[in-house]
Formats: sequence, structure tokens, C-alpha cells
Amino acid sequence: MDGNSESLLIPPEFYFQTAFEIPFQRDLESMILNGKHPDISVPLPNLIFAPSEDQQIGTVRVAWNDGGVAVSAEASIVPPKKDALSGNTKQSQKTPARPEIVFYIDTRDMKSNRRANRFCHCFQIVFPVAKGKKILPGVTSQIPLVHSQSRKLSESEADFPTVGSVGSEMASVSCWLPKKVLTGFDPENVPSIGFFYILRYQRHPGTSQTYGLSEDFPYPTDSSLWPSLKLSR
Repeated sequence: MDGNSESLLIPPEFYFQTAFEIPFQRDLESMILNGKHPDISVPLPNLIFAPSEDQQIGTVRVAWNDGGVAVSAEASIVPPKKDALSGNTKQSQKTPARPEIVFYIDTRDMKSNRRANRFCHCFQIVFPVAKGKKILPGVTSQIPLVHSQSRKLSESEADFPTVGSVGSEMASVSCWLPKKVLTGFDPENVPSIGFFYILRYQRHPGTSQTYGLSEDFPYPTDSSLWPSLKLSR
């Protein structure tokens, strides 16, 4: 769609309910536990009708098996900012802006429910980043959802095995979400999940990439806005 979509009161993405097939792969957990990124060939599509180059930070891939879900992401590295007057990099900004992805999963994919419920989950993956001669590792954590029924969240990083890598221009991260942290995950009877993500930089507010609707919509609380991922065997 052309740039005229920007003048619409309601963006065209709002009128479409997307369903994208993600692959079944048996080796997801073992690869991540062995420090390797799983080989998920097809990234999630770009659902923005009028994308700009500035909106494209990276790519996100998702795969599954009966034991859980794997999420892999790749993002461009934003170099440290330089002082506008001296042209030198400030001491406090010598570390590149660190990418992160926050994503939401509804294990029952209930589009009729306008509020996050006990089957809805939110996770954050902070990408690895080079800091001097050191590499700060990628880390996955679980985040409580507003309006979601209270339940005990996992506080152990060991529950979310994560592997990361950093190159000269891109950073990559992959995590494994076992079934035990995904309440309601039942691929046999519910062969789809609701899924939404926002990919962004921690020190660059306003620079983000979303899966579908923009940040102007209440995606953190309204799980009906999350596109569907079909669990294809």
C-alpha cells in the first residue's frame, strides 16, 4: 500500500487478522542449550502496510515443538553517540545502544477476549552487546502483564535458556521457552498462539519495530490485537 495509508484515521493493519505458519522443529532446546542459534529459515513477515527503512531494525523468527517455543531475533547495532561539538564519543556512551525485544504470547489465541488473561505471557530478551573487550550476554526474563490474573512468574534465568552473538553490524539472540512457563500451551488441541513483539533499542526512544499494529494501540493489555501464529507440523 502507498503512503496514503498514513492519512487514515485507523491504520489499515487494524482491519486484518493475520495468521502465519511457524515450523515444527525437534532440536530447538538442545541447540540453544549447546550455545547455538536454531536454524529457523523463515522470519516473521513485515505486517506494516507502508514501511520505511527506519522501521526495520531486524528480523524475528519463531518455531515450536511439543516441549515449548523458541524465539530468535537479529538486530542492527547502533554505534555509540558522538558529542555534537567535539566529535568524540562520550565516556558514558562508549557502549552501543543495546537492542531488546519484548514479546507477548497467548497460548489459547483467544481473539474474542479483549483483556490479557492467565494464558497470556510477556517476556523480554536483552541482546548481547560488546562493552570494551567484554561481551555482556543476552538475558531473557518474564514480565508481569497488566490485568492478567495473578500467578507466580519464573524468576530464574535458568528457566529461559538463552544464547547470543555479536558481530560488527548485527547482534543475534535466541531463547527457549519450555512448556512449564507457558500456561495453557496445548498444540494438540489449540494449534495456534497469539503473538506480538516490539523490537527496540534501550537508549533510543521512538526507534522501534512491531509485529502488526504500532505502539499507539493498547497491545500490552488487549490480547485480541496479537496476530496468530499457526503451529504447523
